[in-house]
Amino acid sequence: MIKGVCVPNNGLQVPNMEKALFADVSKNNTIDTITTINQLLVHIKTANHAIPSLLRKCHYDMEQAVGYENEYTIASLLTITDSLVVQLLTMTAKRQQFLRQTSYNERKDIQSQLNKLHKCLSETLEILQNARSLNTNIPDLPLLEAPLFIDALKPYSRMIELITAQERIHALSAVLENLLSREYKISEPVDDCELSDEQQSALELSHFLVKQAL
Repeated sequence: MIKGVCVPNNGLQVPNMEKALFADVSKNNTIDTITTINQLLVHIKTANHAIPSLLRKCHYDMEQAVGYENEYTIASLLTITDSLVVQLLTMTAKRQQFLRQTSYNERKDIQSQLNKLHKCLSETLEILQNARSLNTNIPDLPLLEAPLFIDALKPYSRMIELITAQERIHALSAVLENLLSREYKISEPVDDCELSDEQQSALELSHFLVKQAL
């Protein structure tokens, strides 16, 4: 693998924020984890978006199997990477909630895996751009190592999804309780004590979501 392709080494002054993106995560003590995670996610999404067209222009096999058990193709790997980035950006957008749902060590691990994924994609992009301009054969791409980092991030994605689903159930339960309580606040007796359509729909949806969460 080509080493250090994405690391600035031209002697120019680089803003501290940008240095943090390429520095070893253990040395990054000045920027909080969520800020760095968000920056890495944006850079990963940008590189991931540019790679498919370059692969096609270089006639690279997008159906090549990769992963421990060949569970991905190049095409599906790029799609999954994009989906994971969007999901993580959505989660980190709720800063305080994300801080409560994860530990510091978990956030540092997420940051570390994203840092490796970003380096992998950046090196791949550099190789493809050079191969395209020089009209040379493409060597083994660092992209082939991406499943290692994607798989390491998946447990965090599932963990947050579960917590989010539970929060939605609690929110729907509160709405349901509010709707049902209207029946008991009616001061005059009524002949028809059945639930309204709105209440019945809320009840059915609540039951469905509870079963899905169990």
